[in-house]
Amino acid sequence: MNRNLFISIAAAALLALAACSSGTGVGQLGEACGPTRGCADGLTCHEGACVALSGDGDGGLSPGDAGNPSSADLGDGGVSDGSSAGDAGSCGACTTPPDACHAKVGTCQAGRCSYAFVNGAECDDGDPCTDGDTCTSGGCFGTPKVCGTPPGAVCLSATQLKTYDQEGACNGGLCVYASHTVTCSGGPCTGGACQSDPCSGVSCNAPPSVCYGSAGTCAAGSCSYPYADGAKCDDGNACTTGDQCNTGACKGVPMACDSPPANVCDNAS
Repeated sequence: MNRNLFISIAAAALLALAACSSGTGVGQLGEACGPTRGCADGLTCHEGACVALSGDGDGGLSPGDAGNPSSADLGDGGVSDGSSAGDAGSCGACTTPPDACHAKVGTCQAGRCSYAFVNGAECDDGDPCTDGDTCTSGGCFGTPKVCGTPPGAVCLSATQLKTYDQEGACNGGLCVYASHTVTCSGGPCTGGACQSDPCSGVSCNAPPSVCYGSAGTCAAGSCSYPYADGAKCDDGNACTTGDQCNTGACKGVPMACDSPPANVCDNAS
């Protein structure tokens, strides 16, 4: 074989082998490149791979940044963690108000959810001895239940009458009235009444609460006690202050909660 022809055939084989090892044609974005294989227009070979040319107004990426786009390349305001710019997304969904007295949907302020207080909204203060619970003064408060309708007197026997005090006390949502068993003297018990003086032997010295006077009066076998308005008492509600008696009920002034703790940083970000 002609020596020059042999050399030409060998050189062609080596070039074909190099092309096979590096791919054929020009490399596209992310494909392999090297001394024998270039990259398509707008790309450059960097560390064996085709990457975009450095951006200088055309929106391209710098070599080596193909997997780490800058905020300017995202087109969503420069935030890449799924939240919008500022702190609009730092709270998540503000849909868990602290109680029934606050709006169901809040707003994000300074990185935390804030819910508007809804005066007059219906609520439950957790006290079965209050009625008409409504949202007011920053909390849920009801009106103390008045117990002024005792059961009627009944004859237990021909000579005994059972009576109930006019004023009662609320316990667990129910009105409880003190009862007395009266022995009818000088006449029988009929129709729920003694046919003689039913107050004979009845002592009225056990008022239903501190909001009544300690000494009562008897009428038809039943004790009645005067109000002790202004007397100090305890309405059992930790969210009221200055508790005092008014028309037989103990009620305080709703405690104002308008001095929250100062904001603190959980971490550097």
